[in-house]
Amino acid sequence: MGLFDKMKSALGGGDNAVDSIKGPSTVLREAGIDPTNLDFSFASDGTVTISGYVPDEATSARVAELVGGISQVAAVDSQVQIGAPAAPEPLPAEPEPAVEEPVAEVAEAPAPEATEPAAPDGAEPQTYTVQAGDTLWNIAKAHYGEGSKYMDIFEANRDLLSDPDRIQPGQELKLP
Repeated sequence: MGLFDKMKSALGGGDNAVDSIKGPSTVLREAGIDPTNLDFSFASDGTVTISGYVPDEATSARVAELVGGISQVAAVDSQVQIGAPAAPEPLPAEPEPAVEEPVAEVAEAPAPEATEPAAPDGAEPQTYTVQAGDTLWNIAKAHYGEGSKYMDIFEANRDLLSDPDRIQPGQELKLP
């Protein structure tokens, strides 16, 4: 019989009895404590394990006291940590879209879609094998000195890529 089964039977066993039981999150919210960074585990012997983060020692003690005061909670195992949770690794910054300046002279229209980018002096186009952790931005920065040229690589590999943010290790990319 689990903790909530015990609570249910202690309150008369009806289905509505469970609805009247306040869980730890509700008890903490009513006391003015945000339970967002806390997790609760319930053991069949009535022990509630609390893990997560609280801002200070006083809040930690208050959380344990409030949860321990809930009927049918036999014991509290507080494993909360003081301070804020570690910040997640920041995602790579999205490249700023290039702002094109108006051109005074009319440029020649590009040739109809070429299947292969033209290589200088008739040489074979250069290729690059994607490694784990690579991004088109980093590849463009390494090969052209400018990460903003990543779309050139993407356009040259449309037959292989459907999204510039989704490249896989082992893919052989053409470098225009």
